[in-house]
Amino acid sequence: MKTLKNTLCLFLSILLLTGCDQFLDVKPDKAMVVPRSLEDLEGLLDDDVLRNMNTGPGIPVLSSDDLYTTDQGFISLSNLERNVYAWQEEVFAGEPIISEWAIPYRQVLNANLVLENIEKVDPKSPQEQTKKNTIKGRALFYRAFAFHQLMEAFSLPIAESNPSTLGILLRKSANINIRYQRATLPETYETIIEDLEEASTLLPDLPDFKSRPSKAAAHALLSRVFLFGGEYQKSLEQANLALALFPELLDYNSVNPSAAFPFSGYQDEVIFQQMVTGYGFLYSNEVFVSEELLDFYEENDLRRTLFFTNGDSMANFRGNYTGQVFLFTGMASDEIRFNKMECLARLNRVAEAADMLNEFLESRFVSGTFEPLDLSVSGSALESILRERRKSLLFRDIRWMDLRRLNSDPVFAIELKRELNGETFTLAPKSPKYTFPIPDDEIRLNNVIQNPRN
Repeated sequence: MKTLKNTLCLFLSILLLTGCDQFLDVKPDKAMVVPRSLEDLEGLLDDDVLRNMNTGPGIPVLSSDDLYTTDQGFISLSNLERNVYAWQEEVFAGEPIISEWAIPYRQVLNANLVLENIEKVDPKSPQEQTKKNTIKGRALFYRAFAFHQLMEAFSLPIAESNPSTLGILLRKSANINIRYQRATLPETYETIIEDLEEASTLLPDLPDFKSRPSKAAAHALLSRVFLFGGEYQKSLEQANLALALFPELLDYNSVNPSAAFPFSGYQDEVIFQQMVTGYGFLYSNEVFVSEELLDFYEENDLRRTLFFTNGDSMANFRGNYTGQVFLFTGMASDEIRFNKMECLARLNRVAEAADMLNEFLESRFVSGTFEPLDLSVSGSALESILRERRKSLLFRDIRWMDLRRLNSDPVFAIELKRELNGETFTLAPKSPKYTFPIPDDEIRLNNVIQNPRN
């Protein structure tokens, strides 16, 4: 059985490692690659060989204002990384394999294979029926998460959309001969929601492994999607459902600061574990935390101690919720709490938002040192929540998504700047460069409409 799982995963990897034309030339033995049991289908989603089902995007992190690099560090980056970091008009420069595009669509392909074959399996017991439901729910979640990450990278922010705004390629079939054009952004948004809503009815409340999705993860992702869509009441409802199942809040006083990576990767707050694609900037000692961001942390704030190699200038980030050098791009309860706080503030339930923010911050400060914030006096509750959100969710792809959505609000829109070799690079609010170009091969092979970059 394991051999069949590996064969399936290796065959599907051809899509990632070769161009579409070459892939279509492959004539596999269908008896060898078509999944025929629950174990086979589960193996596709676990992806034993390449582990791509739990890999997330990396370039949004490198594009954000969480980090900066020196002139020397910039030279050490790959051509793609330099283009992304400096917000160049040309990003991929004709590279044939773009992991930010190929890996999510590999996840979609695996999920579609499962969804097309799961109904062919006839459960022999209630336990098998439960397993069948779980596998289907996992497939729907993986497809929705991949679509969501693609939408946030390769489409305009949903807040800037109209009925004809282009979204992504909504591949819902495992038939690789089908040529897709871009769906509209509203269609993309609704498809993600539909997949997650169905997944939430099929998945177990909590996962057996954090690398597998659960009902809590589906509600958590729905909360994020609705928040980015400006549907604050729906986002709040989904956040409440997620936190009812997964209320964990980690007391940072219990985390050992002496470890190279203080967080284990499977600590209490992780709902669904996913890590970033392996880029060179992850390993560079010349990639530092934004000094502006460092200035936000107070003396007794444990995030300063646990997130950074030091709390001063030119600090490296080490607070990954993966427990290693790879950045965290999954779902965690800290994000969901901030979703809820923001929605409460936007819905004029400021006292509730303040109570929740103070409870959260108490877990982030040295015991006995935190003084509760009075948001009715200190200014905008929403401003305080968004500032603490940035301080807590840094070096995930969340910051880039937040920049994209907040650009629509003049109060929170900002211009980003980089200084490199005496030259200043800027990224204006609502710039078309907040949407990455679709890889050249996809344009060439399928005549897909490209995103404007100027």
